[in-house]
Amino acid sequence: MKPIYILLILLFLSLCALYPSVQAAAQGPAEPDAPAGWGSPTAVSATGWPELLYFSINDDATRLVGLERWNSSDDHDHNVVVSEYVGGAWQPPTVIAENGVYATGSFIWMPQWTHPIISGDGDTIVYLGWTGETNAVYVVDRLPAGGWSAPALIDTGLGNTHYWISLSQDGRTLALASYSFEGGDHVYVLRRNGDVWSALTRVSAESGPLAGGRFPSLSGDGRKLVYIQNARALFTEQIGGQWTAPLALSDNSQGDTAFPQMRRDGGAVIYWLIHPIDSALMVQDLYVLRRDGSTWGAAERVNTQRILPITDVSEAPAATNDQATRLIYARPLSSSNTASDLLISEWRDGVWQESQLVATDGWIYNWWPRLAPDGMTLTFEGSNSRIWQMTTDTPPT
Repeated sequence: MKPIYILLILLFLSLCALYPSVQAAAQGPAEPDAPAGWGSPTAVSATGWPELLYFSINDDATRLVGLERWNSSDDHDHNVVVSEYVGGAWQPPTVIAENGVYATGSFIWMPQWTHPIISGDGDTIVYLGWTGETNAVYVVDRLPAGGWSAPALIDTGLGNTHYWISLSQDGRTLALASYSFEGGDHVYVLRRNGDVWSALTRVSAESGPLAGGRFPSLSGDGRKLVYIQNARALFTEQIGGQWTAPLALSDNSQGDTAFPQMRRDGGAVIYWLIHPIDSALMVQDLYVLRRDGSTWGAAERVNTQRILPITDVSEAPAATNDQATRLIYARPLSSSNTASDLLISEWRDGVWQESQLVATDGWIYNWWPRLAPDGMTLTFEGSNSRIWQMTTDTPPT
C-alpha cells in the first residue's frame, strides 16, 4: 500500500476517535452528575451571570464574593461582586468594587489576580485592588441595614501586596505578604480595632534559612498562622501577645509548596507539594499535618491517584472541612488541563480513602472547590463556567 494511503487511513481513524469529544463539546456541557451520598448539584450562578473567578464563601454558605473576569480587558479594573442567598434563592450579583486586579499576561514579571475573601461570619470582605500606583488591600464591610460599604484602603505601607491573603473568622485579623521583584517577601499580620487597623507585625523571619514567605493562612481566632517559605510550610502562633519564631513543618528540598490552609482551631494544616517525578513531568500531592499538643506529626499524603498540576498553580487550592478529615480537590485529566474531575478523600479507619466526587463532562473544568466548615456543603466552578453547590447528609468522620 502506498504511504499516502496509509497516512489517510490513520488520519481518518484519528478523526473518528476525536468525534465523540467534538460532538460533546458542540452539544455543550451538561450539569454535573450527582455522586453517591451527595445531592444533585444546583446552580448558584444563574444563566446570564458574569463568570466569577476565585470566589470565597462564608461559613453558612449564604454570602459569596468573586472576581468578575470579563467586564474589562485591563489588568486593574475588574469588578468584585457579591451574591447572597435570600428567600431560598441566590440573588443577582452586586458590584461592590471596580478595581479588582487580574493581571495574567505571559510577559509580565509579577502576575496578580484578586482572590477576594469573606470572613466566616460573612460581615467582612478583603480583596487585592489597584490604587492607581500599586496593588494594595481594601476592606468592604456589611452594613447594619443591609448592603455593603464603599471599599476602604488598608494603608499597610507596602510597595506591593501578594494576591493570597487570609482573614480570621470574625474578620478582625488579616494576614498578607509583600510582593517584590527582588524576592525577600515577608508575611505580616494586622489587627482591627473598630475601623482602625493596626500597624503591620512581621511574623516571618527577617534573615536566616527560614527568612521570608508568602501564602498565609490564619486559624479561626487569628492567633495561629501557616505560610509557605520556598518549599517549606512554616508555622507561628501568638503567645503572650508575641508571635513565636517560625517553625518548619516540612523540609522539602525540591519542588514548590503552595496553598496551605489552617484548621480553624490550629490543630491541622493542609498543603500541596508540587514536585518532579522525572525530567519531563511534574505532579502535585496533597498533604495533611496534625498537631497533638505542641507537637506536629509527620505529613500524611492524601491523594492516591497521580495529579498533574494545573498550568497556573495559583488556581489549585484544595478544600477542607473544619477537622481536615474530608478534603476535595481538582484532578486535571491531562497536562493540557482541558478538563478536570473533583476528587474527595476522607479519613476513615485510619487511612485516606479517595474517590471521584464530580466527573468532568466533555471539556468541563471542575475546579476551585470550597467546603463549609462542617463538610456538608460544597461549592465549586463547573459547567459553563458557572458556580455550583451540592450538599450531603453524611457528616465527615
